[in-house]
Amino acid sequence: DFAGRALKGRLASFTNHTVTARDAIVAMIVEAGRRGHAFADQSYELEVYGIAAPVFGPAETASGAIAVATPSHRMTRELKAF
Repeated sequence: DFAGRALKGRLASFTNHTVTARDAIVAMIVEAGRRGHAFADQSYELEVYGIAAPVFGPAETASGAIAVATPSHRMTRELKAF
């Protein structure tokens, strides 16, 4: 429900890498859930690669997140596969 409400409005593009197609975003959400973490490759700021994972509380609801940002040129294929 939350994702559906968030995707109803206009989706801003911050860089030429920002994904704004709703179907693509939904697919990314599903994949992040399967993988257990999400990544953003220059989607908000050029040359910044971010990785984030949820932190769950006792009721198994997301209560926060942990995220790391690094210069995108440091994210090699090997690191992305790790």
